[in-house]
Amino acid sequence: MECFPEITYAIFVDGELPAEEAQRVRSHLSGCAACRATVAALTAENKMLVSTFAEAGAPELAPHAATGRPAWLELLAVAAVLALIGVVVHWINGQTSEAVNWLNPFTSEGRNNLAFNAVFYVSHGGAQVLEHLASVVGWIVLTIATVFGVFALARTQNRFRSGLSLIALTIAFCLPGHAIETRSSKGILSIPQNETINDTLFASGESIEIDGTVNGDLFTAARSVVVHGDVTGNVFAWSQSVEVDGKVGGSIFTFCQNALIRGTVGHSVYSWVEFLRLEPGSQITSDVVAGSQEADLSGKINGGLIAFAGLVNVHGDIGRNVLAYVGEMNLNSPTHIGGGLTANVHKRSDVRIADGVTIGGPTDIRLRKHQNRYAQPAFYIWRAILLVGAFIVGWIAMYVFPGFFHNASRAVGTGWKTFALGFAVLVGTPIAIVLIAISLIGLPLALITFALYCVSLYAALIFVANFLGGVIFKNTQPRSGEALLAYFVGLLILTIIFHLPFIGGVFEFLGLCLGLGALVWQLYRARRPVVAA
Repeated sequence: MECFPEITYAIFVDGELPAEEAQRVRSHLSGCAACRATVAALTAENKMLVSTFAEAGAPELAPHAATGRPAWLELLAVAAVLALIGVVVHWINGQTSEAVNWLNPFTSEGRNNLAFNAVFYVSHGGAQVLEHLASVVGWIVLTIATVFGVFALARTQNRFRSGLSLIALTIAFCLPGHAIETRSSKGILSIPQNETINDTLFASGESIEIDGTVNGDLFTAARSVVVHGDVTGNVFAWSQSVEVDGKVGGSIFTFCQNALIRGTVGHSVYSWVEFLRLEPGSQITSDVVAGSQEADLSGKINGGLIAFAGLVNVHGDIGRNVLAYVGEMNLNSPTHIGGGLTANVHKRSDVRIADGVTIGGPTDIRLRKHQNRYAQPAFYIWRAILLVGAFIVGWIAMYVFPGFFHNASRAVGTGWKTFALGFAVLVGTPIAIVLIAISLIGLPLALITFALYCVSLYAALIFVANFLGGVIFKNTQPRSGEALLAYFVGLLILTIIFHLPFIGGVFEFLGLCLGLGALVWQLYRARRPVVAA
């Protein structure tokens, strides 16, 4: 009998081969001395890893069976909580109107809004925020590492050396950080007119009033925020209401109910609000990106306007192009638009342009109509490109991470446990991202989590495709031509059934849940050393 690949023996030693295939391996080992030596070496390696972790005093890395409680029970408990939160939020979302779809990441308005503002965030002060975040987290880790090092000194010398190494790395991690001043109050937090703060300021309280000068960024968490003075950097406001009638040298990022701007802004305004108002006399040096239920723009915008809103009223000047995804839009005299106007609405009458309004560029009013995607050649071209791309990514994963790829694909077939875990991750993660994003310094972490979430969604369907191909092509050898063919056939089948009319979305939902559950389950298992067969 021909010898099996080494990856098959590794999976066999891990105890994860199907019973029928494991029996064939045992039969082959009984007559092949070379393969027995390979299995013995793999078994010894596993025992060494288990022994090493045991000596390191890391009981959490020991085999899970020692706890007496199945691992899947813990994961399902977490899944149940996340799923419950997801169902409640989904019900609340169903009670909201279409005017706030710009906040929903499952709608096109929400996805576009998130994509636009993620780019704008990175290009306008995002790097500085990440640097500050690195400083704060670094000092926290440094403190923990110091305590660990002192404790390890009383134990073993090896651990003490590890603690010192961790401290040294953390100190290096903390060096780029800059000073941050934090102020908080249970009532009104005020920066008086004669005070100047020469650092980035984190301010929290019931109400925040900035009458002085902040030579840096301003982060606020309060019920109301009023800026009468000067802020040389960016303003990040998470509150019920924001009022700016002073001068902001950078950009304004708002996530609140009402935003009112009377002063000048040196760069751009990015707002996620219910009501946005630019008063007459206000001036925005660059662009305005507004996601709101209603926006009233009476000031001067030197750059362009991107609006996702239920209703937009424009009374002032806009220097460049206007791109609007709105329910209704009113351009009132004497509005002047230096560039072109592109409005996406349901009816042409939803855009009203008064006499005396001047538009320097072309006016394009686009009606959002349902189009049959199956009648467009671009639909099939993009499906083919995505199919080839997914095949290449899976091919690379199959060869670079063969054990993880194989085990995650097999986990798809475990049934309702995998589905329940995947459903919780699919529904609960966007909720967690939103909760993180509205925290004081959580936006960078939210963007990172969102990126990992997108990667996980992509990888989930790859595992489902490989599992489906394995069902059709039974007993394929890992990393063989037949395994690649099985994977491609699985991808092709998923591509077809996911785009079936009416029911394709249901199959895609099921596939995402199964794939995400398998991925998370395998990541959980990968952190534990395996037990030799």
